[in-house]
Parts: sequence; C-alpha cells; structure tokens
Amino acid sequence: KGLEWVGKGIKYLLISNGADGACLMGESFVFRSGAYGGVPLSTVGAGDSMIAGFLWALSVGKSMQEAFKAAVAAGSSTAFSPDLCTKAEFTNLFCSDALFCTFEDLTSRYH
Repeated sequence: KGLEWVGKGIKYLLISNGADGACLMGESFVFRSGAYGGVPLSTVGAGDSMIAGFLWALSVGKSMQEAFKAAVAAGSSTAFSPDLCTKAEFTNLFCSDALFCTFEDLTSRYH
C-alpha cells in the first residue's frame, strides 16, 4: 500500500510496523527489516528515534541502506531502553550483526 504514496510523488516512505519490523520504500526499491527480538520496555519515543536515526545517517552521508539500518537501530534501542536510547545503545546495535534487512529492486516495475 505504501508504494501507492511513493508513486504519487513522495520520495521516501519509512514505516514502522512495531513487532513486525519496518520498511523503507523509494521509487525503485524497498528495504525490509524484521523486528529486533525481545520484549520492549516502552515504545514511547521509538518512532521519533527511528526518524532521528534515519535523518542522522543521511546527514553524515550514509547510504540509503545504512540510513534504514540506523533508523531500525535507533527505534529498537529506544524500545528496549527505560527511556530514550543512549548513543552507546544505538551504536552497539547499529554496529552489530543483530539487525538484518532485505532489498527488493523495483526498477522493472516502472519499465
């Protein structure tokens, strides 16, 4: 359903699906990530943290895939923290192999 929005001029659509993970859609790609395991302590601020991680990564020149990973790491770190995540919690998850994402190329969809 999100691809309908991307097709109407929205450049990127970042969606949190809570326990079902997240996805990032662009005109020619979709990244998907499963949820980081465990029982969240609180989801308050997790969506805001997700957006902050995404924007931080883009602002320092990370690739779109790395920006998506940063978004998932920031949102997940906050959900598994008693408060907003710390830089150390974010960095530990972002640099670990605990997060995974899949890539789907959509260029053939538009040709």
